[in-house]
Amino acid sequence: MGNEVKPLVKTLRYRVKEGVSGKHLDTAARAVNLVWNHCNGAQRHALKHNMRWPSVSALQSSTAGSSRLLGIPAQTIQGVCEEYIDRRRGSRKAKLRWRGKRSLGWVPFKNQTISVSGAAVRFNGHTIRLWLHREITGRIKSGSFSQDARAAGTAT
Repeated sequence: MGNEVKPLVKTLRYRVKEGVSGKHLDTAARAVNLVWNHCNGAQRHALKHNMRWPSVSALQSSTAGSSRLLGIPAQTIQGVCEEYIDRRRGSRKAKLRWRGKRSLGWVPFKNQTISVSGAAVRFNGHTIRLWLHREITGRIKSGSFSQDARAAGTAT
């Protein structure tokens, strides 16, 4: 058991070429904020009514079917619910901050919703071009598009 070799996992960061893809990522980031705020609202409702705190599966089932309305993949919505629960447990708080219009954009993805070909990434039906400083090798398990303070997106 102690001699098991775990596979190597690398975290790579790439800058997104803003152009047209920035608008699509901003739209997806607003939808992610909406899902985050829904999770926070479910948590507040549970606190107010002395109910059991929602689990990942409860949040995912409450957001089922909303991917078509929000315009983001279902795996992205599931990733937001998972991240919300992880952050709530990690901070040891009953509720987290709301994500507003001024929040920096964050869009998680899983390997089913993304395909990489050269310096272009295909996500949610849109091509997002990256500044490649090294080749993307191996299999992508998960990642996110996150915005920095300069409002330029990065893919992690």
